[in-house]
Amino acid sequence: MKAPIDPGGFVYPVYVDEDHPNRQVVDYGITRRDWLAGLAMGGMVSGAHSQTDSMHPTTALEVSRGAYHLADLMIRMSREETPEIKAPEAEPVP
Repeated sequence: MKAPIDPGGFVYPVYVDEDHPNRQVVDYGITRRDWLAGLAMGGMVSGAHSQTDSMHPTTALEVSRGAYHLADLMIRMSREETPEIKAPEAEPVP
């Protein structure tokens, strides 16, 4: 059995009373996964993939799968601790 997909929460949920400590969600809106996939897909079809027929059923399916793959990776990375990134040391000038 496949592991459940993490939707990453919701984008722009609407609450009954924003200031109340026990606020309740009235409308969940779009999932973060769908939102990120849509952003990724927009970039994919406007860039290198736009040179091909992005509306061809096979290509559209590949682009859709790739967009959700990127969204899943972004959600997974946002839940992990980010390692410290060090700038490369400058090479001495001869």
